[in-house]
Amino acid sequence: RSTLSSSSAASDVYKRQHRISASELQDAGILANCHVNIIQTEDFVAYKTYQEEQKYLTTTKTRMGFVANEIKDIAQSGNTLILVNYVKTGELLEELITDAVFVSGKTKVQDRKEEYDEIKTASNKIIIATLKKLFATKIVAKRLLGSFNSL
Repeated sequence: RSTLSSSSAASDVYKRQHRISASELQDAGILANCHVNIIQTEDFVAYKTYQEEQKYLTTTKTRMGFVANEIKDIAQSGNTLILVNYVKTGELLEELITDAVFVSGKTKVQDRKEEYDEIKTASNKIIIATLKKLFATKIVAKRLLGSFNSL
């Protein structure tokens, strides 16, 4: 049986009832009106391996100090979520950003939930989270105003 015929059969069984865009959910106040801030840096250092470069990009204290200052500026506009790929990156950012909280797999579920729940009433909360654990807990995106991603 071809892929086309099996996907066609699936579309006959499953009919879309309704589609709501992210912008419609934002307009209704269900999703936050997020602002994505892209900051591109130019580094003139050559690395022999991807792992060496990745370590520099995510754990060098002077570079992460620059990133932390950018996050602090962004966070002045409201609650901010910083998504990181590595625990070491999150720990370093938490150390560099006063009052920021880092949520990872090491964080107890109840503590993680309390941090996410605080977004409901906070105005300038900074949560640093590993991607894996962020999606393991429901987060109320309605009060999330700024974001910084991919560290």
